[in-house]
Amino acid sequence: MKQSLQYAKERLADGSSVWMFPQGEERHQEERPLQLSSGATHLAKTARSISLFSFYYSFGHEQQPDVYIRTRAITLPATRASEQLRYLTDAMTRLYDDVRTDAVEERVESYCILTTRKEPLPVKTEQWLRAIRS
Repeated sequence: MKQSLQYAKERLADGSSVWMFPQGEERHQEERPLQLSSGATHLAKTARSISLFSFYYSFGHEQQPDVYIRTRAITLPATRASEQLRYLTDAMTRLYDDVRTDAVEERVESYCILTTRKEPLPVKTEQWLRAIRS
């Protein structure tokens, strides 16, 4: 863990971006309360800016998922590490919950559509089955 944090710190010092799971590992998107690791605030102190990202997968009215992605910039308060961790945890929770609400309520006007479905999944499934049978 120390090596990973040191590597990330060096990348930040070089001006690179660092993507991380602030919980210290991949966790289910609905798990609450979020439990962030102290490494998240440790690295945040080194970063020039902090952008939180939330990816939310939802099966609305299709058999294929919609993926909602939102980012939010934050600034950590100049306080103790424990307070910074609480602030970061609250900010991440709000972002995750906002994106989940958008998906459930089908509020897509704030999102850019990156790809569209060409064919419904049942059509593709039938094509695959025909190919397998031949």
